[in-house]
Amino acid sequence: MAGDPIDGTRWTRKTTQSIAQELRTLGIEVSANTVGRLLRQMQFSLKTNRKNIESGFRHKRGDRARRNRQFLHINAKCRKFETADLPIISCDGKKRELIGCFKNSGRTLRRKAKEVYDHDFPSDAQGVALPYGVYDV
Repeated sequence: MAGDPIDGTRWTRKTTQSIAQELRTLGIEVSANTVGRLLRQMQFSLKTNRKNIESGFRHKRGDRARRNRQFLHINAKCRKFETADLPIISCDGKKRELIGCFKNSGRTLRRKAKEVYDHDFPSDAQGVALPYGVYDV
């Protein structure tokens, strides 16, 4: 069980099956279906985060042109390698995950959706995580 200490909102990522299993360890015999029915009666349902908080980042004049220049440079390099009959290799880097009040694909049982920023701008992040692990080279 997790919660927000400020507004008292509580939620869990556990399945009705795991909740029923935990209740059985406490001596309460209940099925996963009953847990689901009770949660619905208490007005809990699976919710995703809702992009509703306007974030503070605004595009500056010339951002698109600077971004496009980067792709024009890469494209020019590719054409140069093509004409020289050299291989062109595309490398994919690890995705960085923003930490903060952002939408994610998970769902939690709660009474109402958690409000998150309407856009995922790095300037609104509390930090950045690389969740792919550390490799011994």
